[in-house]
Amino acid sequence: MITSTRRAGVRAVSSAGLALALPAFLASGCAPAGRTVDAPVPAGIRESVGYLTAAYHVSAADAMRRLRLAAAGDGLIRRLSAALPDEYAGARIDQRDGGVLVVAATRPARARRVVHGLEHHDEIKVVPAAYSLRDLARVRDRAAALTGREAYAQVNEASNRVEVWTAHRARVTRALTGLGPVVVRTEPEETLTECSVFECDPPMRAGISIGIGKKSGRRLDYCSSAFNLKDDDGGLYTTTAGHCFTELERKGKKPATIVSAKDHAIIGDIKNDRSVYANTRTPRLDYAFARVTDPGMWFPSGHSKNALYFKCSAEPQPKKCKTRNEDPTFKITGIKPYGGMIKGDVVCMAGASPRIGDVKPGTRCGEITDKPAGGIQTNICAKSGDSGSPLFDQSTHKAYGIESAVEGDDTGPCVKAEDQKTYYTPLSEALAAAHAAKGRTYELIAD
Repeated sequence: MITSTRRAGVRAVSSAGLALALPAFLASGCAPAGRTVDAPVPAGIRESVGYLTAAYHVSAADAMRRLRLAAAGDGLIRRLSAALPDEYAGARIDQRDGGVLVVAATRPARARRVVHGLEHHDEIKVVPAAYSLRDLARVRDRAAALTGREAYAQVNEASNRVEVWTAHRARVTRALTGLGPVVVRTEPEETLTECSVFECDPPMRAGISIGIGKKSGRRLDYCSSAFNLKDDDGGLYTTTAGHCFTELERKGKKPATIVSAKDHAIIGDIKNDRSVYANTRTPRLDYAFARVTDPGMWFPSGHSKNALYFKCSAEPQPKKCKTRNEDPTFKITGIKPYGGMIKGDVVCMAGASPRIGDVKPGTRCGEITDKPAGGIQTNICAKSGDSGSPLFDQSTHKAYGIESAVEGDDTGPCVKAEDQKTYYTPLSEALAAAHAAKGRTYELIAD
């Protein structure tokens, strides 16, 4: 049964100071959707702007407006959910239809009155929804209790339903009969994107090629590096996809280390009792945190400990992304919580695939297209060797996730963005799972 208590009146909502928390180029004012003026594109967001202009045929000014709206989205959503706790039903950015923030509510007229008092109100569209997020959360929890470990239940804000992901569709469907707004889904066929050749160099950064090695350091395979972490004792970790190890184990090999792809030098020890790795699909938890064996070598003084190697790869924005653009010290300064990610968020991935005939190694941008089975889905091209690549927001410098797999072939030319499905483990969820597994706190290294 779904019930909720309605409150009389509308709670006042303030957005004062919202722009002050944004990067300078994002806090420079906003214009209503569709009304833009020519403006130079800052180097720090060139590739994200390039994706939007190429994908949606909008001006650079409108692309920057969309990025400003996305950066303000967290604050706007917090205020809306606080003012409408029993009516708020989620949000998404509709890049295809004007680049507006679409807010769903069970009482849309009431929600529109709240929106009218917000900054960016003329860039927000309110649509009706059958169920609030509170309603759906209750259904999700009931579904999880009924299915146990056979399935993973989550709220899909875009569809206003609870999705239950499982490999046992018939049995789970029977168990959930009559529960309400529930859709039972099975995992798509996908291809893991580990590979077999490339190079990397210190200092340790996200987005460079790494070797997966034996205890001796001899390479067995290649993946890409993700974000750098520390634990509550100050130990340092490099990260990648968990399947870079579990797939080798499944084949009877004995991976034990992350090594330099260039010279076999050991970077991290995955068999250290403080290291942790996993690879599950429901929920998607495909991550590996390997304790760094020589911090002095891989994190030398004078260098950022949380940099990302940003090298434009011109995919999928071939006319806007300049391959000469390179920043080996692009800083990652925070983590985007999984619950705060919404469909339409513009994101970028820095991958080290060696398949240079199919895709240039480096940074390519796109958007979040879904959040299936506790994971992230984007339309960003990924190929063999991109496993473990970091997913991040170029404009806010926030970490989103770790690349896991693609639906379809991981070789050959990139397909059209609308046909691409690349999957990631949310970093926030990987950190929580690692804490549960080890009883230790893992977090981004703060420079």
